[in-house]
Amino acid sequence: MPTLNRPPLQDLLEALRRRTPEWLAEVKSIAEIPAPTFDEGRRARHVADRLRQVGVQSVKIDSVGNVVARLGDGGRPYVMVVAHMDTVFPLHAHRAPVEDGDLLRGPGVRDNSAGVAALIGLAKLLREGLISPKGSLYLIASVGEEGLGNLRGVKAAIEARPDVDFVVVVDGGFGDIVPYGVGSVRWRVRARTPGGHSWADYGVPSAVHILVERACRVLSIPLPAEPKTALNIGTFTGGVSVNAIASSAEFLLDLRSRDQGILTEVEGRIRATVLSDGDQGSDVQIVLEELGRRPTGDLRPAHPLLAMAIQTLRELGQEARVEAASTDANIPLARGIPALTIGASRGAHVHTANEFLEIPSLAPGLAQVAWLVQEASRQYNPESWHF
Repeated sequence: MPTLNRPPLQDLLEALRRRTPEWLAEVKSIAEIPAPTFDEGRRARHVADRLRQVGVQSVKIDSVGNVVARLGDGGRPYVMVVAHMDTVFPLHAHRAPVEDGDLLRGPGVRDNSAGVAALIGLAKLLREGLISPKGSLYLIASVGEEGLGNLRGVKAAIEARPDVDFVVVVDGGFGDIVPYGVGSVRWRVRARTPGGHSWADYGVPSAVHILVERACRVLSIPLPAEPKTALNIGTFTGGVSVNAIASSAEFLLDLRSRDQGILTEVEGRIRATVLSDGDQGSDVQIVLEELGRRPTGDLRPAHPLLAMAIQTLRELGQEARVEAASTDANIPLARGIPALTIGASRGAHVHTANEFLEIPSLAPGLAQVAWLVQEASRQYNPESWHF
């Protein structure tokens, strides 16, 4: 197990606790700006401005909308820290965060305003000399992590820096460590028919009826319990009236698994089921449109980066919860780059209007991020960190 070096982690934690109002203000200023997936521009400009204000000289917004900041001496290791800016909430559902005692309430405050604020905090700590990571540090406030964003932000970041030595993603709850990437495939399934009147044209195929039948058959496909594999129809729409035969309908389908082979096998069964001719007739059109694909990827259980992340949490009095999930870390993991995801704050009800974070968790959350980045960069060894 790696030995944590001085300056002591507890000293850093106490310094950050004294500055909790500062970190809270950073989170609030980010959360106040709506950032639906595909519309992160305002938040990106704010984050870029804040990084410049804390003294980072190399800051840009790249071609896909990521904020990219570079610090350090230009040497190795090349360390990338990523936090996604986008939220699941559309513009009309956005509201400003509100303090409620020890809680900060509002859409996206924990997922992932706290993570993005940690990037700014990391830059500030480095500029003030409170941490001293080795090598080159790339801070990426990414776009397109949620929903149908298809991880396009982190893909662009890795393509621009394919020689990065390891990646730390800041997302999720404080105490969570995600070294295992859950892969997924997402589709839109559409049906088109001539439609008609529910009485006068009875017998004409209904797009809704056809897709209901297809959906039932898809959901009957057997899935393994281990490795965990999940199949979900998230939305189902179609038709215009109770007394009209639907001429169009569609549903969105999400398939997930930790095992790439299982994903491939079940994907083939879904395609065969959805696109089978059946007895719907030649005047029916069914289309399966792929909307997104996320690769699987696992960090080996004995990897030094995972060991250091667990040890850092223990030093902070927090037992680690090692889990599998779909995060920005999927992309580097799938490409053989050591990566994991850690959370910057505690809270609950993410992806709902009742989302909140616990304000006292901001200091240990940021301390964890800063310490792990520092120690991992100092102890990085290309021979023992092989994937």
